[in-house]
Amino acid sequence: MKYRQKIFFYFLAVFIVFTALIVYVQRQIEEEYKTDTLKMDLEDYSNVVGKFVEKYGMDSIHIVAGLLPENMRLTIIDEDGKVVFDNTLTTEEERVLESHFYRPEIAVAGKDGIGTAVRYSDTKKTEYYYLAKAFDGFYSRVALPYNIALNSFLKADNYFLYVILFLFFVALASILFISDKLGKSIAGLNKFINSVAEKNPSDLGNIKFPATEIGEIGSKIVDVYKEVERKNHEIENEKDKLIQHLNNIDEGIAIFSSDRKCIYFNSHYMRHMNMILDEATFAPESVFEAVEFSQMLEFLKKKDTEAFDNYPVRWYGKISKGGNYFLVKLIIFYDRSFEILLSNITTDEENRAIKHEMTGNIAHELRTPVSTISGYIETLLQMGEGDEERKRFYLQRTYSQVQRLSALIKDIALITKIEEASSMFDMEKLDVASVVSDVLSDLDEKIKESGAKIVAGIKPGVYVNGNYTLLYSIFRNLAENALVYAAAPGSEIGIVNYATDEKFHYFRFYDSGPGVPEEHLSKMFDRFYRVDKGRSRKNGGTGLGLSIVKNAVKFHGGDISARNRAGGGLEFMFSLKKM
Repeated sequence: MKYRQKIFFYFLAVFIVFTALIVYVQRQIEEEYKTDTLKMDLEDYSNVVGKFVEKYGMDSIHIVAGLLPENMRLTIIDEDGKVVFDNTLTTEEERVLESHFYRPEIAVAGKDGIGTAVRYSDTKKTEYYYLAKAFDGFYSRVALPYNIALNSFLKADNYFLYVILFLFFVALASILFISDKLGKSIAGLNKFINSVAEKNPSDLGNIKFPATEIGEIGSKIVDVYKEVERKNHEIENEKDKLIQHLNNIDEGIAIFSSDRKCIYFNSHYMRHMNMILDEATFAPESVFEAVEFSQMLEFLKKKDTEAFDNYPVRWYGKISKGGNYFLVKLIIFYDRSFEILLSNITTDEENRAIKHEMTGNIAHELRTPVSTISGYIETLLQMGEGDEERKRFYLQRTYSQVQRLSALIKDIALITKIEEASSMFDMEKLDVASVVSDVLSDLDEKIKESGAKIVAGIKPGVYVNGNYTLLYSIFRNLAENALVYAAAPGSEIGIVNYATDEKFHYFRFYDSGPGVPEEHLSKMFDRFYRVDKGRSRKNGGTGLGLSIVKNAVKFHGGDISARNRAGGGLEFMFSLKKM
């Protein structure tokens, strides 16, 4: 059954009961009123008869009886209950009547002075409405037949009933109209609740409400729900994005409630925790039992009992374990929940150490040419006039140190740019054979002076997507390194493209020199590393050439290694990514 039908029948039942009660009560009041009126009229007739009899005697009863209404029965009863007169009976009939002393109306009248009763008359075989009144020595009783005419008189006026029925049907029509509107509103709300419960938001567009106040409220509820759902959907999307972000960041993160229950943690958090702790764990709460986090826990415990207004509260610390370094961040929020972030900063610490070492090496490398230049200039300033040959000697030495200093600064700038600003290098399609040809052309005089033989086994058409300066520096530094340390009359320096696959070109750069002790091979690409420091300085190297080569190869997507050749000499094997 639909809601509007339920509402209709509910109000209909209520109104029927309400109407029936009103009609019943009204009819009772109406009947009581008409009964009292009839009683008063009969009492008046009884009084008239009684007074007349008292004044003129019992023989005059026939006179007054003729004045009564035609259907009214008059009975005179003596104080012993004997019928003295009855206008509806003959004298013989009166004589055989039994005593009326115990008739209900007579009994009551004898006690209270007046009595009434509705009962069946065995004598007249008719039901009468009796009223008896006690006088001095007799009772005057009048009665009317309790028939249809009297019932109609005693019944309530049906005009009121007709009015009630009319109002009932008017109210019924109103109830039908109201229940229809209210039913549609409730049906719409019910459909809305079911759609929400079944998580079927597509049905919300089909819900219609009538143009009533309740319908307007229902429409607003649906609109507010749609807006809330839209916001919730946005929040869920943002939540998913946040979780994906937290799962993909390099930092380990764990979020805890104020009672230290884990709400969320990512995989990096557990990975870092297991690198820090001595025993493997799968419980994010293990952090609260680890001595490695004692300083953080002391801070957290202190803040648990401390009132503070400014949120969030942060704490930072560092943990070193097994050669790894971790940065620990604790962030406490306004509701006393908090998050712990673990970052593996081993690479940063190593880079910091490398930069610290590089700074020391740079200072050391700069100190020699700067001190030499300073000494030469001081000597020149102290020299007198006329010694031009010595002045020229010191100026040439100063110029040589300036050139060395300039080369060092240039190499430092290049390697720094490769590592920290590689995006600033322009990329283009380059033919490796052409770049090698430029290098050999620029080093032609040094090659002739060394007496070495160059074997260039790179054919035109070996293309890479690279930067000319960096690609040039790879072959230039390798060639200069070979000319300085391995070139001799009759020696051989080779540059060969020995293989190619789908992704890379593979090259060999070798010389036929003395090679390098094995213990130095793994360190040759370190900055400022020299196998023979004294000889290297004498030959003017900056100590950054092979480090530049390694970084330039990596910039071009390849890798490089060094080894001693079986037949003697040093060989570099490296790859460059194809176009």
